[in-house]
Amino acid sequence: MQLERCKDYLKEIFPIFEKMQQIDSKLTEDEIDALFEGVTSLYLNIKIEPLPPAPKI
Repeated sequence: MQLERCKDYLKEIFPIFEKMQQIDSKLTEDEIDALFEGVTSLYLNIKIEPLPPAPKI
């Protein structure tokens, strides 16, 4: 559950991740690395806030 919350949060603040996940099966590892290197500069100034704690059941 926590992993899913983290993945959703990262997709929200880094929309490129959602797109990359959709094409991941068609890309090689080197191509994926190149994409991350290319978009890193776009996201350097984004402030990442911690997730609120999960409700305890």
